[in-house]
Amino acid sequence: MIEHVRRGRSTRSLAALLSATLLAGGGLAGCGLSGSLSPSTQRDSAIVGSTVTGSFTGQTGSGPTATATTAPSTTGVTGPVGTSGSTGATGTTGSTSPPGALSTPTTTPTATSTTPPGAPTVPTATTGGCGSLTTTTGGASLLCPTPTTTTVLPGTGLPTIAIGDQNTPEQFVLGELYRIALDDYGYSTTLAQNIGTPTTPVQALEQGTLDLYPAYINQWDTSVAGIGRGFRSLRAAYGAGQHYAAQHHLELLAPTRFYNTDAIAVPTTFARAHRLRSLVDLAAMVDPVSLGTPLEYSQPGGLLSTLEQSYGLVPGSTPQIDIGSQYSELWSGAMQAAFVQTTDWQLSWPEYTVLRDPMHVFGVGNVVPVTTEQVVAAEGPTFTQLIDWIDSKLTMKAIRRLNYLVVERNEQPSDVATAFLARNGLVPLGQ
Repeated sequence: MIEHVRRGRSTRSLAALLSATLLAGGGLAGCGLSGSLSPSTQRDSAIVGSTVTGSFTGQTGSGPTATATTAPSTTGVTGPVGTSGSTGATGTTGSTSPPGALSTPTTTPTATSTTPPGAPTVPTATTGGCGSLTTTTGGASLLCPTPTTTTVLPGTGLPTIAIGDQNTPEQFVLGELYRIALDDYGYSTTLAQNIGTPTTPVQALEQGTLDLYPAYINQWDTSVAGIGRGFRSLRAAYGAGQHYAAQHHLELLAPTRFYNTDAIAVPTTFARAHRLRSLVDLAAMVDPVSLGTPLEYSQPGGLLSTLEQSYGLVPGSTPQIDIGSQYSELWSGAMQAAFVQTTDWQLSWPEYTVLRDPMHVFGVGNVVPVTTEQVVAAEGPTFTQLIDWIDSKLTMKAIRRLNYLVVERNEQPSDVATAFLARNGLVPLGQ
């Protein structure tokens, strides 16, 4: 550039060179700079055989001013004023670049929190730009490029996660919750519905054709781990299931807050009239109740026999019921009690009361997502953190509401899951 000046090139040539320098450099180190060439550069007579002088001033700060070390017969360009702290930049010296050269801006990753409390955070990267720098030469203005912020999604480029669920509306919603959330965090996923009996998904996990599915801890312990006894707490049931999983290079993620087990419900008015709170109270009633019972529960060795052994509960009659029809029977007064599932959407109504099971005859039915140690290692910590965060939001009230929307309102599980995640603050991060 100096050689061109010495040969007496016109002001237009100098402007073109400065423009090229600005565009090649991409900006000045330290954003928010402004400056202009001295008026002498606008006159040919002053340019030929004289010194080119320029100055740029940075944002006010407490850092030292650095002066460029220049070659003979040229005046160095004063570096931008450094700022003490995280926003300023220290002035550069001419010892590493020719006098007047503009430094290239760097890319600075910054951690931001655009996710709800407890959910994994997603970093962003800010690239380019030099604030409001405008350089004028010969009437032409050169503007620095606008900085751009790019979201860095944790799942980008990682192996595809094959998700499966079982053939119930509740399971369909769970599978969609995991799929949509993982997709939002940049993971590549597939979802297969109706993956079979409790033992079938385990075989698929071991073969590598399945990576994640929601299991119920009581089914896992009995059908998969082969544990023949029940548990009185979630901690005990989860610990036993995780012990078996670790022996087979599998892993149980954090359980949901809701549990899906059998239960006995009565009309709330009936419960208040007879002060019923638990199965102990129901068994102690003088007048035996009519207990609506699925056919398989009435068989020898069935659940009805277990209740008699544990609580001494002997109903006056056990009319057969179909799943889902028991609520209309309870409502009409045709029966005083009935077997239900704890996550039935009808139990959201205050008209029904679920009796407590202090002896845990019905077991522990929290959902535990099952995966493999290999998948956990390959997908990184955000994978497990995200699934754990979803499970922490799935209360009994929440799952009954989700079941209501799918079963009674006939809404699509994917739409229901998307709305649930949005209500809890998890929005698509890639948009």
